Amino acid sequence: LEVDSAPGKGTTFRIFLPRFEGELVEPAPEAPRETPRGSGETVLVVEDEDALLALAASMLEQLGYVPLCASSPPEALELLASRRGEIRAVLTDVVMPGMNGRELVERARALAPGLPSLLMSGYTADVIADRGLLEEGFRLLQKPFQPHDLGVALKDAMTGAPPRAPLSGSFAAP
Repeated sequence: LEVDSAPGKGTTFRIFLPRFEGELVEPAPEAPRETPRGSGETVLVVEDEDALLALAASMLEQLGYVPLCASSPPEALELLASRRGEIRAVLTDVVMPGMNGRELVERARALAPGLPSLLMSGYTADVIADRGLLEEGFRLLQKPFQPHDLGVALKDAMTGAPPRAPLSGSFAAP
């Protein structure tokens, strides 16, 4: 490590590392990840930010689902009531004005018992749990996510499979 410093001219640091002498090991190629796909099931997407709502809807379409979009929990509940039996799952943001995602899912399950749900948030599960917004039995998909992550988490929610780390998480009480 060399340091040269001169008043009014700044400081220069030089770091010298030994040259690596050895074999270059190529990483093993990753096995292709299969993305679970839907078969035209209707998924209610609830997100209060228009750009994120459009993005989630687009991903669902790519995955073979039919997105039904709502920009607020009251709108989502109206859609659930008017389209009973058609909606196969709910994908909702956790933090929204007026009603949070956990409350929305609880009300949705009152209208359609057993309705699979998936919460999404940019906050970590710990932060959401500390705020009382996530309880045991709720699935969480961390934003930002890729279509593959959404496909896996949604298929798991719809089939009742346990969440797969690190794609999605679920809160379990200590």
